[in-house]
Order: sequence, then structure tokens, then C-alpha cells
Amino acid sequence: MKRDLADRNVNIADTDFRVAVPLYTFAEAARIAELPQHTMLNWASPSRGVPLVESFPPRERGYPRLSFMALTLVLVIAELRKAGVSMSRIKPALARVEEEFGIKYAVAHEMILTDGLEVLVETPPDTSSKDMFQPRTGQTVMKDIIKAHLHVIEHAKDGYPARLKLSKYDTAEVIVDPEIAFGSPFFRYGGVTVDRVLSRLRAGETAEEVSIDFGVPLEHVEDVRSVGIKLAA
Repeated sequence: MKRDLADRNVNIADTDFRVAVPLYTFAEAARIAELPQHTMLNWASPSRGVPLVESFPPRERGYPRLSFMALTLVLVIAELRKAGVSMSRIKPALARVEEEFGIKYAVAHEMILTDGLEVLVETPPDTSSKDMFQPRTGQTVMKDIIKAHLHVIEHAKDGYPARLKLSKYDTAEVIVDPEIAFGSPFFRYGGVTVDRVLSRLRAGETAEEVSIDFGVPLEHVEDVRSVGIKLAA
């Protein structure tokens, strides 16, 4: 598989806007992925060791540090963590998949949905770990987790993510596209950003008023409001 991918020259270019343009602050990425900010900071800028997620050097306070591809990786890791996978399992698995395929951001590539999953599930967990992976069931469980999450990634022709559908909403279809609204999550139906809708709701407008003004289905507005309240709690 590594030779196959190398022959296809699928390694994403460093100049590709999906990896070359900083779009998200650590706080924004944490909010999108439903992570504590300190966790996001530790993944992208640990005090020691190699970061799980590549970030851009700091320029000024509040300046974006993460690319769209980095955000994709954050979402994948966050989903694995929610499912009970320990970091002692995730770290070597992510390292191995990039080494095995010989490409950056391999875990986000469309090929991982097929044969590439084997590279992830075959990586043995730390023997001291208490995560969910047992010899007889671990591989199947990890495949199911990854497939369940990666189906929300819309891949481009090169096999890398082009946009994401956020899975934290029950009804609302919220999309992240690096070419739209500077990568800010937006409603598929209505096209307005989630931040703009939440801003209007926080200002005291009703969900019905916001739904009519922006053309977003009422149940989608209410879903996003509910999630926003939960995250703020």
C-alpha cells in the first residue's frame, strides 16, 4: 500500500490552501471539536514531546494557528477519545499510519476508509493502557469507530478532505469548508455561519425570527442553540 500511494504521488503539497492557510485559533478548534482548550493546546503545542497536530508559529494574540487539515485531524482524534480510546493507543497509531503510507495527514485520506484501516487497528496498544481494545474485539471496534466518524468527511478528487460535516448536531447540517466563510462552520441550508446565528440568539431574538431572516430551518436553529448552551454550561 505504501508503494501504491507513493507511485500515485498523493502527498499533499505544502502550498495547498488546506494546509498552508491558518484559519482557526486553538480556542476556535476546541469549540468546534467540543474539547477543553487546555486539551487542544496540549495536542498542538505540548510543553514536551512532539505535537499531535501541526500548528503555525504564533504571530500575535488571537491569530489563527491551525489549518483546515489540522482541524480535520483534531476532529478525528476527538472522536476516538469520545469513544474511549486512550492517547497511548492513538499516538502510535497515527504515527504508524503516516509512516506506513509515506504521506502526511494519511489518517484523513480517503484510502484509510478501505485498506488503510488495517494499519491503524494493527498498532498494538500500550500494555499498561486500560482502553477498550482487547485482542479479540479491538480491531473490529476501532474500524467501526473510524468509519463512523470519517463518513462525515467529504473528500476531494485527490483523496484529501474538501469539507466536513460536524457530527455534534442531531438535526442541523453544519459544514466546515476552508473556501467558504474563512472556514467558519455554516448551515448547509441557509448558508449563514453558526456564529452569526448564535450572535442573534444571544442578542435576544427568537429562533423563529432567526430562522425566517436567514432561511435556516427552525429545527436546525434550535439544534445549534441547544448545543451552544450545552457547551457554554
